[in-house]
Amino acid sequence: MVCLYETLFFFGDQVLPEITSNVSVYAREPMANPLAHWLSSIERMKGVKVDPLVLPSHGPIFKGLHSRLDALIESHLSKLVRLHEWCSKEARSPVDTFPALYRRKIEGFDFFLALGEAVAHLHLLESIGLLSRSFKDGVYMFVACRDVSEVDIMQAIAELPGVPLRSLDDIMN
Repeated sequence: MVCLYETLFFFGDQVLPEITSNVSVYAREPMANPLAHWLSSIERMKGVKVDPLVLPSHGPIFKGLHSRLDALIESHLSKLVRLHEWCSKEARSPVDTFPALYRRKIEGFDFFLALGEAVAHLHLLESIGLLSRSFKDGVYMFVACRDVSEVDIMQAIAELPGVPLRSLDDIMN
């Protein structure tokens, strides 16, 4: 994200007006937790004190940053809760979680994007102690190990080592 004069923000793919960014785990960092970092950065952006004109990498230029940030966080929290519930029924592989995360059949190249996102969501839930992982027949399986209502997910993310970011007040003042 680049800011110019505190009223114009170039967000790239970080904040898009109509869809969420693809936040995925990739083969080069198979144990990464990118969704924790992305949600932490989205939460930090709520500290922007103005309503800037947002220039995303694609989609229309828009205003209403704060409501968009809230919508992005709420969307991912909702997905995390659905995923946790799905994994409370039985241990699931990342591909097995697609029905909990996506409303349509995943095919073609979208499969690789969806798989990376599913793994990112699973890793986040595992990192905050809501899922546990096992290895069965060459595949990681995830199962719920705690009730999701016991955890404030955003607070748990903020407490993860290496995830919290400096406040915007520290940077912009």
